Amino acid sequence: MLAVDHPAVGAEDNPCNGYITVPHLGALKLSPDWPPDGATLAYVSYARGDPDLFVTELESGDARYLVGGHGVQGSPAFSPDGGTLVFNQTSGRNSDLYTCDREGRNMRRITHSVGINTAPAWSPDGRRLVFTSDRSGNPQLYLAESDGTGMRRITFDGKWNDLPHWSPLGDRIAYTSRRGGLFRIAVTDAGGHGGE
Repeated sequence: MLAVDHPAVGAEDNPCNGYITVPHLGALKLSPDWPPDGATLAYVSYARGDPDLFVTELESGDARYLVGGHGVQGSPAFSPDGGTLVFNQTSGRNSDLYTCDREGRNMRRITHSVGINTAPAWSPDGRRLVFTSDRSGNPQLYLAESDGTGMRRITFDGKWNDLPHWSPLGDRIAYTSRRGGLFRIAVTDAGGHGGE
């Protein structure tokens, strides 16, 4: 089962009533993400043996296979307009970012580097992506246009920076940073100048 909680919606209005039953019960499911319309959830499921992307329609509970079969899929994130998913796909030792439409078509590779690229997050206007990459030797944050152009590193303090999230205005990025052996929350401006 996929647990779904709608705290802002009354139970009588909630078609899910807390849980959605999906056809592949017992399979591990991870990393859910909502599109803006709230009609579906994208997530990673091991229903077919490997971690693949699935989408479940919240009204009906119907689940459908979206992307997989080419290594490990992870970290799905809907664009602000809900029309595109970004996710990481691992093949061999590398993990790169890809985008596809809501039907799993029109796949496009966004990153092309040796290393692990993961944890993508869309800017509120949908024009940029921030993500984690270890291409420099340890996990750091990188910023790029949504088509993968203009890529640049934006964190330099700490040896482990991960799990970025945009502010609602798109002017700052919060993330988890390991400094001095402790995990902390840090904030940098979206141009990558100055962590806090």
